[in-house]
Amino acid sequence: MSTPTIQRIQDHAEDHHRLIKSIRELKSAPDELERQSGYVEDLLKHLKAARDSISGTKRRKESEEGATIAAKAKRLIFRKYPKERESPNNESEERDLLDNLESQLRDQHNLKVLETMTEEAICIKDTLCSKTEELTVTREKLYMLYEEIFAEPTPGQYLLRRTADIVTYTSLAEFSHHDVLRECLNLAQDSYDNVQSQILRTLEALNTLVKAEEKLEDCVRKIESALSACCGSGLRFFNEQGREDLETASALAVEAHTFLHETRAVCPDVPAFGPISVKDHPLLHENYLFSDASVYEQSSDTMCHIKVLLTGIKEAIRDEYQSAAQRYDRTNSLRSSISKEIVAQCHSDLACHRSYIIEQVLTLNELLADSSSPNSCLPTSSPPGLVSPPAPPGLEEDSSPFDDPPSLISPSLLASSLPPTPPMSPPPPPPRRQPPSDSPSVQLSPLSANVDPMSQPSQCGCSPSSLCHSADLDSDDMSMRPPSYHTCEYYRRSIIQNIHEGVQAEC
Repeated sequence: MSTPTIQRIQDHAEDHHRLIKSIRELKSAPDELERQSGYVEDLLKHLKAARDSISGTKRRKESEEGATIAAKAKRLIFRKYPKERESPNNESEERDLLDNLESQLRDQHNLKVLETMTEEAICIKDTLCSKTEELTVTREKLYMLYEEIFAEPTPGQYLLRRTADIVTYTSLAEFSHHDVLRECLNLAQDSYDNVQSQILRTLEALNTLVKAEEKLEDCVRKIESALSACCGSGLRFFNEQGREDLETASALAVEAHTFLHETRAVCPDVPAFGPISVKDHPLLHENYLFSDASVYEQSSDTMCHIKVLLTGIKEAIRDEYQSAAQRYDRTNSLRSSISKEIVAQCHSDLACHRSYIIEQVLTLNELLADSSSPNSCLPTSSPPGLVSPPAPPGLEEDSSPFDDPPSLISPSLLASSLPPTPPMSPPPPPPRRQPPSDSPSVQLSPLSANVDPMSQPSQCGCSPSSLCHSADLDSDDMSMRPPSYHTCEYYRRSIIQNIHEGVQAEC
């Protein structure tokens, strides 16, 4: 990592922290929007049912009013019945009327409640939609910020020459993995672009096949018209209409042949078809007047043969169109979705690792600033590996600003792209927690400019770029690291302490 990269990380630290905080606040918006959309759909269904119920109640009320009028007319006609026998009917009608009125009032109340709930749910849905759009824009801004910070390629070797270079040295393994993730992203993007170009070629081939089929269909229709004009003539010759139909059929056949040629040029998967021509037969070369009946019969047979040939080619084009449509559906549904998921996963992995690198560099800068101040220094009473670095601002253990689905990158591809680890002897057992007087010390000559510290094994038996499973490391410290990379925290802190002591000795 070059010095301008470190400077860009420090310059954009506030912007990075602000974007990360915004993403964490808006990360749950898509899931909430999906749930809210389902809730709004359910409310709309209940609202429609309530309106239908009120409409049915109104229709039933109108019918009951008509029945009531008919009953009154009936009572006026049959006055011979006693009035006492009519009172039960009146009480039943009044009771039904009250029940209907109560049902109507209840339905209207439910309708108002559902309308209010629907309006509130739609407002919440609109708010979640705006938050989801804001989340997408914020992620795009964060990706652009990462591209601006990590625009330069990372070098492959580093030398530890002064205290400021400790940031460069401790980030070697992270940047090696960063280069691997960026290469995987480029490969996935190339694969996705190839799939999209194949989809576009297949779609263009479908369009040209449709045009070729239409031209051949018009060509066959013109040939039939020319044959009918010739057969209807008593002198057995092509009249003016027949000649025009032949000319038109010949031009349409040429256009269909051109479309098929363009189809094969765009999509080589389309097979070649037979020759498409109308006037290439010797009997049809400017010979529209036949005095001999045998010549006419031969010409008619030739036209029928051309018609059958073109009809077969048209059916073959239709079959090829169906095959191309199936290829398009298969490519568009399967390969495109898989390649898109891989690209999204690579983007997420790279962005997550870049965020971790930035937080680590800023944390190490704070450690160096604290150790270089006159009133503060690194602790010497306990092993440096037991000192956990402060958590970066805004970085919680159980949250991540990026989606982290199962990785779709091949482990063999990552393993083949990682730098080789130098051979070393079997590591000793991991150190245990001991009193400060028995704390292990790391023997490292300070400010050695000619020795690459990455080639020296640590006291716990693992290289800085390898995996360290020391039991003395805090679980919180290791949980902050991405799953694809670990460093030896004990060795790193020992280097910082020894460099600080060497600088103070020289001063």
